Amino acid sequence: MARAKLTTKQANFLREYPKDHNATKAALRAGYAASSAYQRGYELVNNSDIQQRLTVLGIVGLDTLKDISINGNVEVARVAASRVLVEMAYGKPTRKADSEKRVIIKDIYTNR
Repeated sequence: MARAKLTTKQANFLREYPKDHNATKAALRAGYAASSAYQRGYELVNNSDIQQRLTVLGIVGLDTLKDISINGNVEVARVAASRVLVEMAYGKPTRKADSEKRVIIKDIYTNR
């Protein structure tokens, strides 16, 4: 699955967001200006590419996963959310999900 290349700040946001699930604080820690952190955080968590990465990593909450799997605006995000929901329900990650997680983790941590 082709993904857009992350900017440094987007990668930082993906590393920071899991700490407290607060988009504004994560945007600040990622290097966005205080004056725009709220807006950038909102935009990032609603960005389909960022949502997909968060979904595959299993970082978003169950309600968000259900919403994305049903109403997601990008097919890859819907499929990724569905995979994570299946993984959560049956307790076993699929090989594809494991592979996607490795790719995303590599993207996040090599983009500094």
